[in-house]
Amino acid sequence: MINFEPLNKEKVKLDGTNLVEASAGTGKTYSIGLLALRLILEENIPVSRILLVTFTKPAVAELAARVRRFLREAIKAAEVGKCEEKTITDFVVSQENREEVIYRLKKALSDLDDASIQTIHSFCQESLNNFALDSGQPFGLELQPNVLGISQNYVHEFWRENIAVLPVEDLEEWGDSLRLDVFYDAVKEKLGGKEFADVSDSDAELYRNELSDFKLFLKEEKKDIIGRIREIKVSRFTTEKQDEVIERLEDFDSFKSWLLNNPKGAAYITNCWNEIFPEERKRALALDKCHQNVVNTLIKKCIKEVNQKTNTHLQKKHLLTYDEIITRMHQAVINNNHFKEAIREKFDAVFIDEFQDTDRLQYEIYYTLFGKGKILFYIGDPKQSIYGWRKADLNTYFAARKKIEEGKLFKMNINYRSSEAYVEAVNTLYSQVKNPFRTGGDGENDIQYYDVEAIGDNSTGLHNQEIKVKALEIIQEKTKEKIKTRTLCLVQELLNGKYTIGKEPVKKSDIGILVRANFEAREIKDILISAGFPAVTVDESKIFEDSLEAVALLNILEAILTANDYTINKALLSEFTGYGYKDLAQIEIEDLLDKFREYRETWVKSGVYAAVRQYMIDFNVTRVLMEANKFRSLTNLTQILELLQEAELRQELKPSGLFSYLQKQITGVNEEDEFQQRIESDEEAVKIITIHKAKGLEYPIVIAPFLDLKVEEKYNFCSFRDEEGNYKFYPSKKGSAEMSQLYKEQVEQENRRLIYVALTRAKYNCFVFKIPTKNKRTSLDDFTENAIIDSFKFNEDPQPTEQKKIELPKWKGVGVENFQLADHLTGNLSFSGISAHGAYIPKENNGDPTGYDLFIFKDMPRGTVIGDMLHLLFENIDFTGSEDHHREELEKLLDRFYPHKKEEYREGLFIMIKQVLNADIEIEGQKISLRDIPNSNKKNEMEFDLRTQNVDLVGLNAFDGGEGIELGCNTQHPAKSGLLTGFIDLLFKHEDKFYILDWKSNYLGDDLSYYDGEDQMKAAMNEGNYHLQYLIYSVAVKNYLEQRIPDFNYEEHFGGVIYVFLRGVRENKQTGIYTSKPFLKEIQQIESFFTTENLI
Repeated sequence: MINFEPLNKEKVKLDGTNLVEASAGTGKTYSIGLLALRLILEENIPVSRILLVTFTKPAVAELAARVRRFLREAIKAAEVGKCEEKTITDFVVSQENREEVIYRLKKALSDLDDASIQTIHSFCQESLNNFALDSGQPFGLELQPNVLGISQNYVHEFWRENIAVLPVEDLEEWGDSLRLDVFYDAVKEKLGGKEFADVSDSDAELYRNELSDFKLFLKEEKKDIIGRIREIKVSRFTTEKQDEVIERLEDFDSFKSWLLNNPKGAAYITNCWNEIFPEERKRALALDKCHQNVVNTLIKKCIKEVNQKTNTHLQKKHLLTYDEIITRMHQAVINNNHFKEAIREKFDAVFIDEFQDTDRLQYEIYYTLFGKGKILFYIGDPKQSIYGWRKADLNTYFAARKKIEEGKLFKMNINYRSSEAYVEAVNTLYSQVKNPFRTGGDGENDIQYYDVEAIGDNSTGLHNQEIKVKALEIIQEKTKEKIKTRTLCLVQELLNGKYTIGKEPVKKSDIGILVRANFEAREIKDILISAGFPAVTVDESKIFEDSLEAVALLNILEAILTANDYTINKALLSEFTGYGYKDLAQIEIEDLLDKFREYRETWVKSGVYAAVRQYMIDFNVTRVLMEANKFRSLTNLTQILELLQEAELRQELKPSGLFSYLQKQITGVNEEDEFQQRIESDEEAVKIITIHKAKGLEYPIVIAPFLDLKVEEKYNFCSFRDEEGNYKFYPSKKGSAEMSQLYKEQVEQENRRLIYVALTRAKYNCFVFKIPTKNKRTSLDDFTENAIIDSFKFNEDPQPTEQKKIELPKWKGVGVENFQLADHLTGNLSFSGISAHGAYIPKENNGDPTGYDLFIFKDMPRGTVIGDMLHLLFENIDFTGSEDHHREELEKLLDRFYPHKKEEYREGLFIMIKQVLNADIEIEGQKISLRDIPNSNKKNEMEFDLRTQNVDLVGLNAFDGGEGIELGCNTQHPAKSGLLTGFIDLLFKHEDKFYILDWKSNYLGDDLSYYDGEDQMKAAMNEGNYHLQYLIYSVAVKNYLEQRIPDFNYEEHFGGVIYVFLRGVRENKQTGIYTSKPFLKEIQQIESFFTTENLI
């Protein structure tokens, strides 16, 4: 057993390399602050030459605040002889030369902003940048925290090219193992620094050969097998069970399953495998392994290809990941002596906080830089190492501990957090368990629990004149569902006014409920809120990935982008509006369509935040959520909106790009701290938090409902460290016996550390629930089997509670009863608002087209969904780009709009791209091929805002557009002044002229003749009232160009308008194309109807 000396922070020698094991609640941050103060005064080390490294950004802020406070307290003690901290007072007044002391302290305080208090990643990145020449670090590299988001696109590409194209029989055989999420998770594990553990290769043909061989073997050996079953005696293998196995022989899959699975661990089955079926069992295992290796081979191929493409992307973009920062720093420190000495020269003393969460590369960086000739303190607690998924490595911790000289190992076991009664209860619990953390047992690789001494608040904790409450209570319930109910009952009991802490009644904010997973936090929160108890989650979840609000917002954005009955209903049927199907039935769908189109215009004009805020106003979202006590939902929604706005601006994302961005975030590809959920107001609310996030926090009363932790292989992959310390992963329940054993041992060890962290969050009292163990023991059982169970009595069922209704101001919004279009109220005008559609023309649908015409006229759907998708397709593609680029953009949109119809629509739509880009367009004697228009000459979704005054809609309606041209105007529109707004699909420049282009997906008939000829096209334009549309657009573009082109000349600079009816467009032909160039006098006359003044 290793001998630790108690740390005397006031007198410990400040030299050499030291390791401090600081138990929970023993004042680790306080000690670091005091040691830093001693370095400044006793060793005359400037604060700028002290390096403090900790685990997270919040920990950095806490540590910096502690050092700053101690410096201020020390200055006060030096100047007036006393401060609030007695330890600091005693230390400072004992120093000689008071003027020098004050000078050093004030100098340290003024220099503190330049001090190196950092996370490991910020320390490494700063070092690499500051000494770029020595480290070989390229200039201009930027941090890319969200590398998973980049890799996800390549995973999807791999899956599409390698999995989706597999033969049907292969997909049926391995389908569940070849899900897209399996490959996502595999790449995620790789990006987490783990290696895929299985190295065996296989393919479908090899598996089927082995399968055939095994089936043939069983057929040939059937008689012998039955003979062995009857003749070889195995205890408890009764005649009835023998008959069952013989019957299974008739069904290959059933017999193979019996050879592989023994879910209840029956001894007789294992004995049968060994004594009766050794060859059959061996073949079944080999076949099962071969079956899994088919999947493993594809997973390894995916990891390799995605990793290569991701690295290439990062290199091209000059981006650097968190892991790459550590790797580069490690290489520079190990291989470049100039760089190493440059870093060493900067610092005289170093503190490494949370050392138990260090991995091998990080430790080697610390040790190489500061292990000799510097003052170095490693400070941590292996009992609280719960971040294995972040590569925290206890083997590294143990290896480092072995290198520490005798007399340099310290422990901190004086608890300043918890009451004496509670500390004694936890000490007792651990004293009854041998090797409580299930470590090596050899002393050097052990985690020791040593008794802790309480010196903090000596209050006995919970007090009730009628009931005696122990500091640590174990409560037993039969099921997890019953535990949830009893958790509510316990909260009700503690808040009934009869319990006090000291002299104060227990408050809601005194209670912290600790859970293992985020979904458990949500379940407990819902139960408490439904019973009228304010509760907030303080979890570690990512705001996009784990938030239901993000999904609801995605539905809203989808409805704005692709407004139709289905998307709008999906957007409104959420907790944001409180609407049901009956409510929606009372609203005119046309009103809703116009409203969501207006949101889209707002989005393009003013950004996503403005669009969604308008939606929230129109549908009373804030009021609905607050009346339902859903403050967390409101907080999440606001935070998501702000993050989307930031991404929109920072990455210059268009609406479709921002929609894709949110989709990716929801699937869990973000890794940035800014995506942590903000905490809604927790004043007078029960706090619910995961154990991981609770580390470092404390609560007067802790309730742990789900601390009965188990060891299970329940995710797609399981991670473990091998004997050499390498971090690896394997498919759940498909790893070797050695892998599975290592995984289970390491999860059991981490479970026990999680239990320690949970128990040590309480100041006064802790209530732990558990389920009676039947067969499989849990990680909690060793701690509770000798404990007194159910000594604390309280209600079995929840008691009715009176919920207080929150009084809110009488806000106005668009409810079901008063839904109106905002245009009518604000005076805004748009083409859709003033247009009166032309007469409907019956469509022919009796033809018999073939080839591409069959797809375009019969198979391709009609309506707004396909229209929106085609608009986005031609908006997103580079007309001059390669076919691969066009396919990539098409695939993205198919995934979004028609994921279940991709195979049916893919080739037809790809042909459409080629037909459209190579069509002959002729306007005013100018021949144009869209294939020749580069992105630099295009402006998609061009927005315009024209100020209007005294609009003459009657005059506009009577405008004579020429022979065969009809204009229809809604003369009853009430708006007379305001803005004329709209979006032009495409404005492009060709040979010094500017052209308006509008995409149309209209179905005109099932034969190309309906799209051929001036009369046919003019009739289609009349039906949609598109003549009025392009006249308005021409006015807008004329105003736009007049402000941007000196000496603008309408005839010279404006080329005209092009309407592309996509279904009728053909390569090298003019079908499906309508063109026009209105006369300048016509445009001026249209302009006069609006009396427009352009808005700049």
